[in-house]
Amino acid sequence: MPHQAPRAYRESYKGAFDAGWDVTREQWFARQKEVGIVPASTKLAPHNPGVRPFAELSDNEKRFACALQEAFAALLEHTDAQIGRLADFLGEMKLLENTLFLIDFDNGASQESGALGTTDRMKTFNMIAEDVDEAVDLIDDVGGPDSHSNIPWSWAQAGNTPLKWYKQNATERECATPWLYRGPRGSMISVRSVHSSATQ
Repeated sequence: MPHQAPRAYRESYKGAFDAGWDVTREQWFARQKEVGIVPASTKLAPHNPGVRPFAELSDNEKRFACALQEAFAALLEHTDAQIGRLADFLGEMKLLENTLFLIDFDNGASQESGALGTTDRMKTFNMIAEDVDEAVDLIDDVGGPDSHSNIPWSWAQAGNTPLKWYKQNATERECATPWLYRGPRGSMISVRSVHSSATQ
């Protein structure tokens, strides 16, 4: 958090997750197996406690949850675009092949925003439940500069596909922190997992 991105990025994801986390998680899992991220024998973890089937949500709960996930996706794409801009600039300056990129990821999607998600992380930290029927009136602001939104448990578990639980739990999702690197030709770098979020 915060999941923020320019409006054009947010609008590009409108409706992208309307099928819900159950369908989306199955699609992501199938893609992971297809490209070899996980072995073909991998089993998808069952829903975590408190994660409801998407079909059981009210219309407002669905709209709100999907808006939160759209904002998260927009943040990721916007971040990727800025890394690309830097790489393009270094290429124009003939410096790209002498530059080492290290991108350290966070260790999985988190659970602190509860079953419904939130428009404002301070509500979460002060244990104030989000009123979804009021929050849907703020959907156009979710992911903007006046929003400090975070996804609900359901999208967090989907983001941790195929695993169970969240980043705060002592599981593989909590312990594994991947790195991406790109270095000059012939360079070597050790890439390892960080085994505690406290070290980040």
